[in-house]
Amino acid sequence: MGRKSRRREPQGSMVPPGTVALLCAGHARYTQVLQCFMALDLPPGTRTHIYGGGVDMPHNRNEIVSTFQGDWLLMIDDDQLFTPDLARRLLRRLDHPRVDVVVPLILRKSPPHEPVLELLPTGATELVNVKLTDQSGLLPVYAAGTGVVLIRRRVFERIGEPWFVRHPRLSEDYYFCVRAQEAGCGVFCDLDVRAGHVAPMAVWPTRLPTGRWAAAYTTMTIGGIDAVQKEIACMEKVTKRSRQGVKVHRG
Repeated sequence: MGRKSRRREPQGSMVPPGTVALLCAGHARYTQVLQCFMALDLPPGTRTHIYGGGVDMPHNRNEIVSTFQGDWLLMIDDDQLFTPDLARRLLRRLDHPRVDVVVPLILRKSPPHEPVLELLPTGATELVNVKLTDQSGLLPVYAAGTGVVLIRRRVFERIGEPWFVRHPRLSEDYYFCVRAQEAGCGVFCDLDVRAGHVAPMAVWPTRLPTGRWAAAYTTMTIGGIDAVQKEIACMEKVTKRSRQGVKVHRG
């Protein structure tokens, strides 16, 4: 399933052809995500593809890479929301010769909702999560989540098959970025472009510091009852300290 962009490109701003792929696997098929995908403003000649795979994410990503056409691939997971100008805003970053992989700013689904971005400080052996303050523009990172990611074809050529593989300590997307770095490719986050990480919410009865009952929201957890208990504990800790950071409606 796919479509071709028909919008005329302004003179002097030609973009080489590429592919945009929506990966529908492992998450609920959110109607809003499909609507965002179909509303994307794409350069002429861009091919689009909706891929429906199973829960094996490395396999799914490798299948998309093996069949895409053009100089670049924009891969989007089915739990991401975005504006129609997403592709064009990321593609403009390919004008920078050091940008080979670029992602928008995306936060984790679960509290404390940190950016899905990692650094490797000089002399360190462990990745460190990026802490944002007032930065903007392009931020070089060592690894990033690939819920939305724009990748030049030359990255895949340098890494070689299989492009996405499992790692004992890293997710397949983080490990892909690490291998890209080792192959001499630049990985960046465009802090001026954002995507919404879709997270189903659970509504919990909780007490405010005043003793009144209220409703608090947490994300749905797939890690079993232990993970649910941890999320409840986190919610209660925040609720007791203050109402900041927890969306609360008085009953």
